Amino acid sequence: MVSKVIKVKNVTGIHLRAANAVCNTAVKYSSLIKMKKKEQVVNAKSILGILSACIRCDDEIIIECEGVDEEAALKDVIDTIDSLDI
Repeated sequence: MVSKVIKVKNVTGIHLRAANAVCNTAVKYSSLIKMKKKEQVVNAKSILGILSACIRCDDEIIIECEGVDEEAALKDVIDTIDSLDI
């Protein structure tokens, strides 16, 4: 298992289009990918899960990946979140 704490930079947080982008990235990998905000843990392969976390600008979240392609999944999901400006 690998994980990393990141800060959301997108001024509108992770809204519908951004959640879709993260989800589309996550489903490419066989690893289990979770996003954690405080006590809430959601599946990064679920748009509704991501939206339910209500992730806003400057929120710190933990991306956690577990599986055969966990390193690549972690990097790709983080790169997707960091590049959000939708």
